[in-house]
Amino acid sequence: MPCAAHNVPSEVLELFIDELGNTINERQSWDALRSCMLVCHAFRYRAQRHLFRDIKLVQDAHIQSTKLVSRLWKLRAMMLDCHDVSISLVPHVRSFRLVMESSAYDAYGILDNEVLPVILTKLLPQLEEFAVWIRSFSMAVNWSHLNTEFRDVFMALCRSPNLKTLRLRNMVDLPPTILAGSAVKNICFHILRFDSSTSPILEGLIPNGQVESINIDYCFPFPPLTDIDIDHPDLQLEDPQDPSLSAYLTALAQVKRLKYIIFSQTDFTRSMRVARNAFAHLEVLELEIIELVTHAFFDDAWSIPFDKLPNLHTLVLGHKTDIRLGAYAPLTKVAAILQPSVDTMPCPALRNIEFNFVVASHAPWIKKVAYFPGEHVWNALDGLLCEESFDGVTSVTLNLEYHIIQERPWAFDSRLFVERCERHCREVFPKIHSSKRKQMWISASCIPLP
Repeated sequence: MPCAAHNVPSEVLELFIDELGNTINERQSWDALRSCMLVCHAFRYRAQRHLFRDIKLVQDAHIQSTKLVSRLWKLRAMMLDCHDVSISLVPHVRSFRLVMESSAYDAYGILDNEVLPVILTKLLPQLEEFAVWIRSFSMAVNWSHLNTEFRDVFMALCRSPNLKTLRLRNMVDLPPTILAGSAVKNICFHILRFDSSTSPILEGLIPNGQVESINIDYCFPFPPLTDIDIDHPDLQLEDPQDPSLSAYLTALAQVKRLKYIIFSQTDFTRSMRVARNAFAHLEVLELEIIELVTHAFFDDAWSIPFDKLPNLHTLVLGHKTDIRLGAYAPLTKVAAILQPSVDTMPCPALRNIEFNFVVASHAPWIKKVAYFPGEHVWNALDGLLCEESFDGVTSVTLNLEYHIIQERPWAFDSRLFVERCERHCREVFPKIHSSKRKQMWISASCIPLP
């Protein structure tokens, strides 16, 4: 029986299949695309383009590394044994990610396997994103201990004109010229150590100021602080006695999006010192605070330099520690970062502020305190956002991740919980909800704990 698709223009068919590929629910999207691929030849190629675009291989902590190695061998066979381009997955792959959650020893076994360089070489011409994400905290993978074949193909991949995104985590002894000659625009570097801590590292990491988006933590080689920097945070980054610092101004000049994970006071001060001088084109700033930060972390001298960020339109602030009854430090710390200093005013482009908080909630989930512990602190944040300094802000988003502590005989109803949360939010943030200039959006998710 002839396929009815032949009566429909190919462009229209491609739009239909693309819409399936853009579905938010990944599982539903995968099932629908797989069905399309099996219907007829007219559907197959476009469906494969979405199905095979992203290859992500994950080794969970409880799974032996040999299982992931076995999957790599199967992937190699699929690539090399298929000689029909119309059904091969190779032309469609744009992203290849390795995620390893067990020990560094297992990571060595995977990265040093002979099959991995073969796969990467096959994908190299069209790959746009590459990730080696090692989640183990026990020990990092040493670059110099990896086999030559993997290191060679890795460096060739970094210099591919099509590679735009590179994500690396928990590796040491990386060469400082890892991106020299590359076209990478987006980097995500977490817990990385390079073989030197001097400014030439930055010149190699971000050549010619081409990077537009960076997601980094305390290991990123920002210039070290001196006593003069701490006492005078408004000083320019260029130091006549150390001209090499000017490399930061060139390397970071085109960055439009920055996500920075803060572990200590030094992290914040180093990043904000650079922000005062090098991020003139920054549009989105996201700061995520980890619980290792002490309360003495924040002061007016190190607030966000809004006046030096003329293009900043979106600010995202988050804290990973639970907010609970009697423990409101995450709220006060975020408010302290947001509080402008005496001589600094928010830039006129700032329009959106987003908060990401984790809240511990106990049964019976009836009173306001179960949803917003420490109401007076939330009220203070409401007042801060309605001050004259933030008149230009039109959208405030509150993302709340609730850790639900269940207790008998109370039964948890997630739908009812979210409804009550939204209702109480109007009471906790009365000024924003009554403002004619601002809109507030709330997104609440629930994670039941045993």
